Amino acid sequence: MTRINDASIRNQERKHPRFPLDYPVHLKLLGGGERLELEAMSNNISQGGVLLQAPSPVPPNCEVEFVMTIQRSKTLKPIRLKGAGRVVRLEQHLSGRGFGIAIECKRPIHRILKHVRAFLM
Repeated sequence: MTRINDASIRNQERKHPRFPLDYPVHLKLLGGGERLELEAMSNNISQGGVLLQAPSPVPPNCEVEFVMTIQRSKTLKPIRLKGAGRVVRLEQHLSGRGFGIAIECKRPIHRILKHVRAFLM
């Protein structure tokens, strides 16, 4: 486990463009016969994965499923981004409060660019 800050995230080479998003994420950790669940917040997302911020760590290389609900306004139907993958990196924040959890998705998150671009413009 390493410590992170915003500069370390920005300076890494990326396979897919990242889009900053700050929405609640429901995370399910799979394996070991137990299903553990955790609430987190998204930091950024791409077609290949998602970086979450969570109050507690998760086991590296564990399989996960997640659902991020994006509520653009109270009058529009929320967008639910679903994915599955594995934890590829776990980093403790420099402040000592919270963890960055990088998840590599098994399959690209469909339609993400179409929905995310509207939030960035």
